[in-house]
Amino acid sequence: MLISDNHSQMTPNATTPTDYTSALLNVSIFSTVSPPAAQWTAVPIFTLIIFLLVLLVNATVLYVFYANPHLRTPFTIYLINLFSANIIIALLQNPLDVLFELYGRWTFGHVACSLYLYGSYAVSGGTMVCHVVISANRIWAIVFPLHYRLHHSKRVAVWICVGIWGYVHVLIVPGLVMDGLWYRQPLEKLGCQVNMETQTAWSGAVHWLIYNIAEIFVVGAYPFIWYFRKKSRKVTNLSDSKPSSKPSDEANTTLPRVDTIISLETMAPPAPPKPRSDRARAYSMTITIIKQKENTHAFTMLTFLTCSVALCWTPIMVFYGLAPYMGFPPVFYPLARGIYALQAVADPIVFTLALREVWNAFVEMGRSMVRSKRRPSTVPTVTT
Repeated sequence: MLISDNHSQMTPNATTPTDYTSALLNVSIFSTVSPPAAQWTAVPIFTLIIFLLVLLVNATVLYVFYANPHLRTPFTIYLINLFSANIIIALLQNPLDVLFELYGRWTFGHVACSLYLYGSYAVSGGTMVCHVVISANRIWAIVFPLHYRLHHSKRVAVWICVGIWGYVHVLIVPGLVMDGLWYRQPLEKLGCQVNMETQTAWSGAVHWLIYNIAEIFVVGAYPFIWYFRKKSRKVTNLSDSKPSSKPSDEANTTLPRVDTIISLETMAPPAPPKPRSDRARAYSMTITIIKQKENTHAFTMLTFLTCSVALCWTPIMVFYGLAPYMGFPPVFYPLARGIYALQAVADPIVFTLALREVWNAFVEMGRSMVRSKRRPSTVPTVTT
């Protein structure tokens, strides 16, 4: 992505707004002499640790979904999409990151650079839009719970995920193709990066329409969801305090807006209703939702997800938004990059802890592994 063009050497001086590329990436000309040996500093070690953690935690949660088909609900389709993208980014970026940080030069050619930039821009941008879709899904479930339960199916979730990647590719891929064909700078001198000076309109549009708007939406959606959730609780408590009387199908009934319980059961599409009128079916579904026990795991999940996005995304967004206009200490950019990389580790952990069914399946998988190791091997006895 635009915030991952890290194949640059940090200069000892702060950035200045005179040159956009050097201001944004603090680029300096690499030495033509290859270093005699790999330099195992804190940066490549940290990148290697992040790479292993991303593969471990995301692949583990994906295996839990694979081994437990009942967990694959419409909502978890978005999670499977997000965790798969995290693994793809790690495979396309992190190994090359480690090698570049060890030797200080890009020696992998233009094809590897194109794949690296595709993962940095297109796949990484897709993960940010995935977070937007998850927040939008929570708004849909809280504000319009009946509509959500009736219309949110696996097929809808799959098509939304397809739309995510179509939107990202339409915006990003043309700029990457033009950069690779006409504008790419010498890899031996400047490393693998997009020449944004030649495509300022495209880079600005991508920053705002994918990266900046993603953080604004995810963080801004949280108070919106909190307000409607609180309002729904008041409506639910007021409805519970009144004596229940089932209106007739012809009565003009105003259905209260209620707070749906976000668990894997309610995320799944509802069972086909019995042949009744639309009003009676809607009333029955409303009463069912109101009478269910309140579950706060979903809102807790949203809270931790919003906090992790704000903490992991903000430093790098601030750097790329202000680098053309002001200077930053040399340590700020690698630190911001490292914090941003932690999001791919935090995502599966947050969702696993927040979704009870996923956590129970994860715990049961661990117990099964322990039991299989403790099980004594049986040696057949030979009788004569």
